[in-house]
Amino acid sequence: MRNIRTVTILGANGNVGSQCAGIIAGFGGVVVHMLARNIDKAEFGIERAIKSIRSDSIREQLIPGTYDHDLKEAIQDSDWVLEVVAEDYTTKSSLLSLVDPHLKPGTIVSSGTSGLSIEKLSKALKPEARPCFFGTHFFNPPYKMLLCEFISTSQADPEVTEMLSSFLSKILRRQVVHVADSPAFAGNRIGFLMLNLAVQLAQQHKDRGGIPFIDTILGGFTGRVFPLLKTIDLVGLDIHKAIVDHIYAGADGQEERDMFLLPDFMQQLINLGRIGRKARQGLYDYVSVPGSTGAGQCYDILTGQYRPVPEIQIEFADRANALIRVSDYSGAVNVIRREQSLEGEICRYVLARYIGYAFSLVGTVVPDRECLDMVMGFGFNWVPPSAWVDLLGGVKETVCFLEQAGVTPPEVLLETGVDGPCYTLKKTLDPRSLFRANC
Repeated sequence: MRNIRTVTILGANGNVGSQCAGIIAGFGGVVVHMLARNIDKAEFGIERAIKSIRSDSIREQLIPGTYDHDLKEAIQDSDWVLEVVAEDYTTKSSLLSLVDPHLKPGTIVSSGTSGLSIEKLSKALKPEARPCFFGTHFFNPPYKMLLCEFISTSQADPEVTEMLSSFLSKILRRQVVHVADSPAFAGNRIGFLMLNLAVQLAQQHKDRGGIPFIDTILGGFTGRVFPLLKTIDLVGLDIHKAIVDHIYAGADGQEERDMFLLPDFMQQLINLGRIGRKARQGLYDYVSVPGSTGAGQCYDILTGQYRPVPEIQIEFADRANALIRVSDYSGAVNVIRREQSLEGEICRYVLARYIGYAFSLVGTVVPDRECLDMVMGFGFNWVPPSAWVDLLGGVKETVCFLEQAGVTPPEVLLETGVDGPCYTLKKTLDPRSLFRANC
């Protein structure tokens, strides 16, 4: 197995592809072929890569090219081929089948898919190439989000697995987590359950304020650096739909399927092309509107129109935010636990769902709690599930918290034990840094 000296990125003009190029060229010191549909897109990707790491020093390492004219030479020259094109089987498989004839023996190929089956995608390659095919899901934006989910197939070569995993962690400085080849893997499966739960709740409480009502209840004092519904706008409503539909199709039982069911108003917005920030309209309106609060406008699920974002005052959220500002995290958690209003019940239910569903994936999708915490901490910038166990007072108190919120505690949580801290990554990622006041 040769060292990785040359890499080809397919889809190098996109945000993930270009930032991966910057990371690989900058940290890895390797040559990167930047391939796209046309040369203008490839050159655009180079500029994005340079901008992402804020250094022009990698420019000479980045070679623009197109699929039509440069693919064969680039693939033959490469030790690793990274595919990060559109998130559907047809597009990815078609491109991988074009790559396949030009692969040298031992060349690593990986897909940056955020949740499609790696085993299924491997079928686009000839059998002898499949032991070197993997999933390498870089979280977006890759330069800021350090997580890389690593997925192997049943035919994976152990030596190549170790070599690529080591390159990602030691050279590219990624937080590498090995996850099972399951729908949406680990991070997106947990994260998009929470995002979809938020839009379901917005629809359920549309007469109380809907979207900004839920974003206020689930603000940064609940352990995330960005509001849930504004996160969907950042991701894109179309991408959100693709991910939750994919998980829905492979869900285990009706209860899990229900959690990934897309609300009707989301589909209506998608049909209208209102798919988030990239379209300047989604759950929020990013066009400057006279008379707005300064935060733009929000979509009113009741009327189907945009309106100025209202001033929503939720008393317990204000108290929790005030405690976060003075770094009293335990105090803020106690405010959440004791609040008896409807808003408090919603907040506790969502947090209980997060903790319960995340722990339910240990042993099947992720090997242990530490990997689970890395996924959510480094992949989403959310307070990891095990850190919530400690904030709530330990396993016994957490079980009570889940049961009182109507969430069945998973067996793996019950087996965790009741003595000592549950969270073990504090030196790597202090969960207190992920709380925000009034986000």
